Amino acid sequence: MKVKRAFKREMNLIVDSANSPGNTLTGNVARKAFAHPIKFAQIIGVSPMLVSNFFVIWQTLASKHLIRVEHFERLCAETLELYMSEVGWFNLPPTLHKILVHGREIIEASPVPIGLTSEESSESNNKFIRKYLLHHTRKTSQLDTMTDLVHRLLAVSDPLLIAKSFKGKKDKSRSLTSEMTELLHIPENENIEESSDKETDSDDD
Repeated sequence: MKVKRAFKREMNLIVDSANSPGNTLTGNVARKAFAHPIKFAQIIGVSPMLVSNFFVIWQTLASKHLIRVEHFERLCAETLELYMSEVGWFNLPPTLHKILVHGREIIEASPVPIGLTSEESSESNNKFIRKYLLHHTRKTSQLDTMTDLVHRLLAVSDPLLIAKSFKGKKDKSRSLTSEMTELLHIPENENIEESSDKETDSDDD
């Protein structure tokens, strides 16, 4: 409870709420917390370096770019050592073990950049599926409904339409930090922006 109250007081974040357990530990909540590594670290009682390392690893895995496995493996090893020295009393969760210990093998086994295997796209499409089911399908039978839905999804996923709809748009959610650029293979013709998520305020804020 002390940690929960600290997140609410210091960062205005509701975490691990009993009233809505499935809606308080989301990616958006994590991004807001990691955007302020110093406050985040103070609340959970670890070093800002450990928090920062986990954020870099997370964002690197979510990137659409190929990962430099040697650099990534080195960062994971350093993070694991830091974790064991600071939080060794808490058993390493299976997900963290999979990433920190076997991350390189997983990345090398993936035929595409690991970030492209994320469920983010399919999850974000759920709201459109609900909209299409409600407004753009026949309700004469289940077969008619599903047929219209599939046709609509095929139409909106056409590569030419997608290319035109995203032309000129900038993906701010995937701006890369200097730490991430060292871990990724970045095409020379791609503009890299320094992420604005880093906390610049002092500890007194």
